[in-house]
Amino acid sequence: MPENTPTGNVMQAMTELMESIANWAKQVLEQIVPALQTIYNAIYEQYQQAGAPYRDTQEGCLRWMRELAEVRQFEARAEYLIAHHQGLAYLRKQLAEKRMDIAQESGE
Repeated sequence: MPENTPTGNVMQAMTELMESIANWAKQVLEQIVPALQTIYNAIYEQYQQAGAPYRDTQEGCLRWMRELAEVRQFEARAEYLIAHHQGLAYLRKQLAEKRMDIAQESGE
């Protein structure tokens, strides 16, 4: 297809767009990868400080991270349930007090 046709112009524009997107993605990755490596190294150091319970391997560290995430999810759920039950207890107390007030008013 000759480039001076409408179809050729569209194809050229699409090619340039795809090349610019690829270049942008490469630049972003070049900046992100070192940051991710720093984060991973810090996590792996924490894993080793915890005694590397699943061997001193990347797979062991990933398992440890998954299990920590699960524990934190359970803790968050437990905190939610505790707060919920405290709210219910407060509501029950308020209702009991209201009932007592109503009973006293009707008994007068």
